[in-house]
Amino acid sequence: TTTLTASSTSVTYGTNVTLTATVGSSAGTPTGTVNFSYTNNGGSSVPLGTVLLTNGAATFSTTALPVGTDSITATYAGNSSFATSTSNVVTIVVIAAVLPSYTLTVVPPAPTALTIVAGQTGNTTLTITPTGGYANTLTLNCLNLPSSAYCVFPNGAQSTTVTLDGSNTVVTVPLNIETNAATAPPLARMQAMPSPFGPQSPSSPVSPILPALAFWWPGSMAGLAAFGRRKNLSKTRQRMLQLCLLVLMTGALAAGISGCHGGFFGPTPAAISNVTVQSVPASGGMIRTVHLNLTVTQ
Repeated sequence: TTTLTASSTSVTYGTNVTLTATVGSSAGTPTGTVNFSYTNNGGSSVPLGTVLLTNGAATFSTTALPVGTDSITATYAGNSSFATSTSNVVTIVVIAAVLPSYTLTVVPPAPTALTIVAGQTGNTTLTITPTGGYANTLTLNCLNLPSSAYCVFPNGAQSTTVTLDGSNTVVTVPLNIETNAATAPPLARMQAMPSPFGPQSPSSPVSPILPALAFWWPGSMAGLAAFGRRKNLSKTRQRMLQLCLLVLMTGALAAGISGCHGGFFGPTPAAISNVTVQSVPASGGMIRTVHLNLTVTQ
């Protein structure tokens, strides 16, 4: 008789499994070889390997079992003194390996579509679900926000970090969409302000003209004074030129502010936006996104 046992009956693909066949007889201790084989999901028999008996036992280890339900048997080949025999069937369930990864979603029942009255706040919650022991630090931020709207995380900023420690623990992150600069946290407003030397952020509430005016005004006044001295202009004419320059500056400033539609100093204008929340891993790769259909009404 041949008896088969396995070190485990449920494993992840690629995990080592040890099979042990014991061949016994009332006439003595059999010698010879044992052939191990399997069928996968009811298919045809596939050989695994052949092992010599040692003191009536043969041991075979493998990592080659395919994903699914594998039915393993061991067959004693027999010799001139002992007849052949086939073992009992051992069933091993092989599970597909889970690669390290994560998903970013909106937690039910929080909506993926938000309708907010201008000046008010919309709320939702994000969930990060790691699998396969994924470990990394993620940076969460928002893209495609309408003018004067702010994506605010619990730290009061427009971005935040979340650390996944490899334990597959699900992490939830509250998220607010602010549509009023007066109620948005100072840190979020500061992050939204663009550099005067760089391109303007699509979600920035500050008109591109304002930083330029801040730099142009002092230089223009100095240039005007120098021009007046060279040309020996009268004080009255110099004052008239300065007054004209002041009027131009005031008009440009008013145009810049009006271009914000109340932006930096007031609520978000009516808009429909497809806001993207993204998570960016510190070590690169696996950027995930979730979309919020944002409608701002007056």
